[in-house]
Amino acid sequence: MAGAGTRAAVEIRPAGPAEPGLARGVIASYSLPSLGIGAMVGLVMIYFLKFATDVLLVAPAAVGALFGAARLWDAVSDPLAGHWSDRTDHRLGRRRPWLFASALLLPLGFLALWAPPAGMGEFGLVVWLTSWVFFLHTALTVFGVPHRALGAELSPHPHDRTRVFAASSFAAHLGGVVAIASVAHIERASDPRAALLPIAVGVALATGALIAAGATWISEPRHHRGRGGASLRLAFRDVWRHPHARAVLVARFVQEIGLASTLSLLPFASEYVLGTPGWTAFYLASAVTGLLLAIPLWVRLARRLGKREAWMLSAAINLVLFAGFFTLSQGDGAIVLVGSFFAGAAGACSGVVAPSLLADVVDVDEAMTGERKEGAYFAAWTFAEKSAIGVKFLVVGAILQLSGFEPNAEQTQTALFGLRVAIAGVPCLGMLMVLGLLRQLPRIEP
Repeated sequence: MAGAGTRAAVEIRPAGPAEPGLARGVIASYSLPSLGIGAMVGLVMIYFLKFATDVLLVAPAAVGALFGAARLWDAVSDPLAGHWSDRTDHRLGRRRPWLFASALLLPLGFLALWAPPAGMGEFGLVVWLTSWVFFLHTALTVFGVPHRALGAELSPHPHDRTRVFAASSFAAHLGGVVAIASVAHIERASDPRAALLPIAVGVALATGALIAAGATWISEPRHHRGRGGASLRLAFRDVWRHPHARAVLVARFVQEIGLASTLSLLPFASEYVLGTPGWTAFYLASAVTGLLLAIPLWVRLARRLGKREAWMLSAAINLVLFAGFFTLSQGDGAIVLVGSFFAGAAGACSGVVAPSLLADVVDVDEAMTGERKEGAYFAAWTFAEKSAIGVKFLVVGAILQLSGFEPNAEQTQTALFGLRVAIAGVPCLGMLMVLGLLRQLPRIEP
């Protein structure tokens, strides 16, 4: 097996046929579950912190700590799911059995997170939320790792892979529109907890049905069966030692911390910084509109410029935009609406090209090991994304706590400054790190 030094010299090049040709029906079937997942994850990312602090009255630092603790379990569950799905030998394929299982587990975990029994004290709530955060993240692993691995192996052509992940990203953000509309309704409700429950039930049931339908309608490449890594330890050693994979994964991790921080803090910024309570949905709708319109553009730019170059361009644009967001103040709602549109358009790129880049890395790994380890590589991807969410909750929860944030009250200047740091300063730092990491990658041939 080649060492890390040998791999560092390998340039990632297109594999397979000269022209892309994956059928649109295959791409649509693969993307269908992402619609429900986008709504589910969107609700957690946008509203859960505010729900836990302002509705359940749990301390922000406690909410951050429980999401941070879930990362310890992800460090075990994600690699196991990736390796086991690589080695699954079932008549349905390597990935589909896992998708069918997740169609049952995800709705249960999602519903329980939003519906703690009435009358629980803060300690009881923390125990309840911790238990179901662990369960939900396990269910997301059961779905997310095999689903992304499946997307990477549907076609050997690099541009087809970009199309696959672009369509999945588009569907996920359409689901995010559902989450945004839900937050708009909840924020205007006199009883947010009562307003949220039927929405959670609907999202849970729809997500389970969409996952089952997508898994039913899609087929897997049969020639990849039996070619997973023989050893869990060696498979993940290969992933971490691969310099291209390491750069892609760390870049995605730090970018997600920044973007997730902005999403979770928008309800706070809207109410306490901008003085526009109830406008969260408008800011998010502007961002998602820009994102959805930009996805086809990034597909074309990735093919023309190269995947790495397209990602670096988007990170540079977002760096400038978030630096401007640091000056947020009362009366700037209209400016934020416009900025959100362009931030969403720039942010669309990483969800399109980053997983496609990682799929290309799997080809390099296969050439050197003879194994097809999409599960191992995308387990690392899923762990990076979920770790970013956990770190985000930990960081923003600590910032809110240390800056003296008080729920449902007028905030001090220190608390408002803390909000600005978390919603703009953290993303700026992330974008700078992304640019530095991507410079380490070889140019991706368009």
